[in-house]
Amino acid sequence: MPPDVVRFRLKSVPDFQEREVEIVVNERPLIELIAAVEEPFANEEVHPSIAGSYAGLLTRAFGEPLQDHFSGSRDSHMYCGPHDKTVLLVCDCRETGCWPLMARIRVEDDLVVWSHFEQPHRREKWSHGDLQFTFSRDQYEAELAKLGRRYGWRGKR
Repeated sequence: MPPDVVRFRLKSVPDFQEREVEIVVNERPLIELIAAVEEPFANEEVHPSIAGSYAGLLTRAFGEPLQDHFSGSRDSHMYCGPHDKTVLLVCDCRETGCWPLMARIRVEDDLVVWSHFEQPHRREKWSHGDLQFTFSRDQYEAELAKLGRRYGWRGKR
């Protein structure tokens, strides 16, 4: 099976006079992919609108280079949940701790794997199942380098 393909894009968020990081996996926004997984749980709670109610991280939220964050750095949990996971998306209100989507990021020799997805505020109620994305490390790091150049951070970790 070929590896998944990730894209990191900077999008303007006029209401915040800021930019956010949009994550696209296999040509589909990560938010859409996650909404499809969360929909049955949100419907069961009779709150269908909360499924996938995420946004990209605002660039001002990063206290470290974007490349480090999306490689699962020590502080990539952003104090929002389990310290072994990375915040990938935030609530659509843009508050980091309000409604984060987190996953474990594992960097291997040739691959980067996102697994163990979690919505910390629904840990006991929702399951993201076996959702996992496996990226070529070369493609992943090239995307992070492009993102870093667009945002103003250069080089590798």
